Amino acid sequence: MAEIAHIPSGDKENCTLAVMNLLSRHKQLIPVLILTLLSIWTAFRIIFTKTVVGDTVTTYDFIPAHYFGFIAVAVCIFTYFVFRKAYKVVLGATLVLGIFSVLIFTLSAHIFELGMGALAVSFEPFSFCVSLLVVALNGNRISEMIRKNFPAKTQETIKDEFESDLRKYKAQYRHSSSEELQKVVNDARFKPGAIEAARQVLKERVK
Repeated sequence: MAEIAHIPSGDKENCTLAVMNLLSRHKQLIPVLILTLLSIWTAFRIIFTKTVVGDTVTTYDFIPAHYFGFIAVAVCIFTYFVFRKAYKVVLGATLVLGIFSVLIFTLSAHIFELGMGALAVSFEPFSFCVSLLVVALNGNRISEMIRKNFPAKTQETIKDEFESDLRKYKAQYRHSSSEELQKVVNDARFKPGAIEAARQVLKERVK
């Protein structure tokens, strides 16, 4: 009997570790790899698949959106290895065009509608899911960009805003009735500066 080759457990672990390291270094390429595999599968099915119903033979044909999709995937791979700075822009444009079925990576465009009537938004779910994967892979960078462009308010900023609101509303409430001011004080929906301004104006009137 032929002996079955046995791979040492150490080699298996090293191989697994190597694959994990490779994926970690090139994780940004994962969305394009998914698009590439799907494009190859789609091309294979279009070329070789035939459906026979009785005497009728149905075949699939490429449409321009397929060719555009295949070209876009090739451009994504090229930019990843040759011009990395442009990769995310090209990938983003590819996925946006895919979401609106300008590019097709599947056998046919599967349109999903969200909403009703005139408010319905149509999009291709596969490209949308790959887009979500891109967002997940870049979660830390996206969070950093949000923090950079929309920084959290510091205590000093909050204090300055409060004092600015206090001066503004205090001048505004000079001509308000005490009843109106009391409503402001008791209503938490008003800004803290407005509430404090109303409270101070009421105190001044009591004196």
